Amino acid sequence: MPLTEIALRKAKASAKPARLFDGGGLYLEIAPSGGKWWRFKYRFAEKEKRLSLGVYPEVSLKAARAKRDDARRLLADGIDPSEHRQQSKSALTAKATNGFEAVARCRASIVVSMVAHRAINHATMLVAFLSVLDTVLASVDDLRPSVLHWLPAQRVMPFATYRLLRMELGPCGPAINVRIARINESQTVADTVGLADLGLPDLQTLATGRDPAALAFRLVHLARAMFVGDKLDCVWVEEGSFSPPRRDALTIQLD
Repeated sequence: MPLTEIALRKAKASAKPARLFDGGGLYLEIAPSGGKWWRFKYRFAEKEKRLSLGVYPEVSLKAARAKRDDARRLLADGIDPSEHRQQSKSALTAKATNGFEAVARCRASIVVSMVAHRAINHATMLVAFLSVLDTVLASVDDLRPSVLHWLPAQRVMPFATYRLLRMELGPCGPAINVRIARINESQTVADTVGLADLGLPDLQTLATGRDPAALAFRLVHLARAMFVGDKLDCVWVEEGSFSPPRRDALTIQLD
């Protein structure tokens, strides 16, 4: 029987790990400590594997099912979801190596844009745009050699990365870019690009002794929290952006 939100909220930890199955390989694993993790069980190349889909209730039942469905679509295309995630983790650092050269080499392009003619909140606007974009992408016969140039976020990504970001971070995934630059041996400056075009302040920080990849990962997830309306779990102050383009920004303190 499929799971329900009521059943999930009532589920209690026991002396041994427990599993609540939803269907299609999706289940919730409850640890004796009380932690609840979504897992997707599948077979690939005659081997049984598991993919972590996040923690409940941060990842809702509906969101977990959507992630399961995305993983099943990868399997249908002959792609191992676990390997696909591992190979694409670099997407979160937003280092689109030779990305703009890839755009320049394209023999053809499709431009998708949207202008709001009435007041509309950032989430509704982005979801509406993604609906149009996905319809356009569905009309393309082979997306494997395609690249997407997301202008507001100043990023270029292959279609596989776009799909991963949608699966991992939801609608805001491809709309947010993180730029990282070393100032000296110990200091790193980082900021997001893309939130301002959705009517939200971008994030920026000056960090000391932090791994650039970990810093980018942290900023992406803080940006996602802001997008869905959650409070930022760090100290911040409003000020202008460090780097172009000029826009409203929150300077966050992570150290």
